[in-house]
Amino acid sequence: MAGLTATTKAALAQHMARIPGTQDEIYAPLYDSIVYPAAGSNQLTFFALPIGQGVTSAPGGAGAKTENDTNLTNAGLLPLGNRFYCTGIEVIFQPGNNPGFGATADAQIGRFWNDVYAFAKGGWLRLRIQNRDYILDGPLLNFPAVTRLAGVGAVTSTLTAGAATAAEIDYASLAGMPYNLVPVFIESNQSFTVQMNWIAPIALPSTVAGRVFCRLRGRLIRDAQ
Repeated sequence: MAGLTATTKAALAQHMARIPGTQDEIYAPLYDSIVYPAAGSNQLTFFALPIGQGVTSAPGGAGAKTENDTNLTNAGLLPLGNRFYCTGIEVIFQPGNNPGFGATADAQIGRFWNDVYAFAKGGWLRLRIQNRDYILDGPLLNFPAVTRLAGVGAVTSTLTAGAATAAEIDYASLAGMPYNLVPVFIESNQSFTVQMNWIAPIALPSTVAGRVFCRLRGRLIRDAQ
């Protein structure tokens, strides 16, 4: 329009929505979750679908992913002004079986343990940033979580003329030294994914679908506002 002049750089700098050259830093792991099919899978890809896309993996949930599934807001990358200093990775597998059972057939005892072992005894994990791998390692047993449910397990069995029944507390998780990384710095708009791979689908003994979480441990570095 006639009479208007371009806004100067000095004027723009006075009204920026961030503070140039200033950042804040918080401990904020990145996480994502996917359903592990009862029949198994050849590959699961994490951090590809953000909040509002895909399908929730939460038991009993419906619709797209929410913060119950992931804290990623962009598909496969961090938005402008956000960077991530990654220091480690962990995998959490949650069988669809409840760890506490009432009366059940003796043949069904230990299915929680069996599902965890079936999932983690093989496979390999790949962390790729841009076009380079920063983790290529397996089996998945090597990626335990730093926290887990702790307690004791018990089984009682009753033999009757009709059938054997049991009640149990049945819980298992991956355990061992956390999988730490030589820190890797993921910049804004730099693509990254985590893939879990199997040479052939590994079916879960319980025949019930499970849930897999992948967590990248580290610090989120943000432009200050």
